[in-house]
Amino acid sequence: MRHFLLRLLLFSIPMLLIFVSAEVVVRHIPNTKKLKRLLVEEKGHRTRVAIVGNSVAEDGIDPLVLGDSTYNYAISGQPLRFTLRFYQKYLDTLPDLRNIIFGGNFAILFYDAYQEAFTQNTKLYWEEELSGYRVYMDIYDDSNSLRYSELISCPTRMHKKFVQWMLGKPITHSDSLGLSVSAPYASCNCTQDELIATARSYAAHTQVADSATLLDILHENLGFLDTLAMSTSAKGIRLDLLLLPVAPDCLALYDSAIREVTFQAFEACAKKYPNVYFHNYMRDLRLPRTCFADANHLNCDTGAITFTRILRKDMGWE
Repeated sequence: MRHFLLRLLLFSIPMLLIFVSAEVVVRHIPNTKKLKRLLVEEKGHRTRVAIVGNSVAEDGIDPLVLGDSTYNYAISGQPLRFTLRFYQKYLDTLPDLRNIIFGGNFAILFYDAYQEAFTQNTKLYWEEELSGYRVYMDIYDDSNSLRYSELISCPTRMHKKFVQWMLGKPITHSDSLGLSVSAPYASCNCTQDELIATARSYAAHTQVADSATLLDILHENLGFLDTLAMSTSAKGIRLDLLLLPVAPDCLALYDSAIREVTFQAFEACAKKYPNVYFHNYMRDLRLPRTCFADANHLNCDTGAITFTRILRKDMGWE
């Protein structure tokens, strides 16, 4: 028995060392969540305007155009619960914060990392997202210890990221102010048919698979939104709620009930709190087809710059 245990130990130690080494290597590979955490830790003390939200805000709101110490902390696919937790975690490191711009798409209130009501994302996708928030941002609210390890909790993403890194391909696509540069105008000059095709694909992915769960997610997200508005109001921080543009002729392809609920919720929040302002750009005709990377996302140069100039004017900064 002693010989067996000794051999087991001799076998286990090298394997454990290999596992730990691999985990360390993977964690040092750049990724968006890690980049945004480093950005807020390095620039938080000088941030006056913080852009938060999901991918449409990350791609479509250019901090350089807004100026005034503006940084884009939005993260692709980020549910509202983690936007709130990000704000709560780093509020004390943002002493000069005066304005939060929260940007999302028409379905922003119907996403959550713990429940899935749409057909879009799999359980594995959300497990990987949850691990990312735990490992790289420390804003995770679960006691599942397996999510402390990226190798265990998200091996698929880890393998893909490691291969990209080994091949020298870019892992992150954000500039020094946090704007995503993954969809430049030069490579995303889509035709109208291509834009409509992406809209139909997204509409198919956001078909409601579970109405009861959808209502649960909505109710929870409305609570998160109210908490964010209440907290910013108490701190004297302006909160701008944005529904970002959708490419021409594409909005009608999306669920009208979900669009209307999101619109009414943002509008009600703005009426309830004097520091909250709502801007609805979903049907904005000032943004032509050439501003879009796909049906939902502005490209990072022409689209983001054009839209942010419009936003700057609408916020009364000119």
